[in-house]
Amino acid sequence: MPQIYINKSFEGYYPVGTAAVIIADSAKDAVIMLNEQLTDASLPASARLEDMIEVPFIEGTVAILNDGNY
Repeated sequence: MPQIYINKSFEGYYPVGTAAVIIADSAKDAVIMLNEQLTDASLPASARLEDMIEVPFIEGTVAILNDGNY
C-alpha cells in the first residue's frame, strides 16, 4: 500500500528551503521518484533515503513543510 513521504532537504534552484511530497510504496522508491523529478527539472539528484519522512495516513495528521523560520 502506498505511503506518504516528505522531504525538505534536497537541493533546489536557490539556497532557500525546498519541500516535496511523494506517494510511494517505500522510502527507497520515494527517493528514486524524487531524484528522477529533480533530474528532469535540471536539478541535482540530491534526495537521500535518510531525509525521507513518512507521514501517517491518519485523519487529523498535519505535517508543516516550511514554517518560514530560516
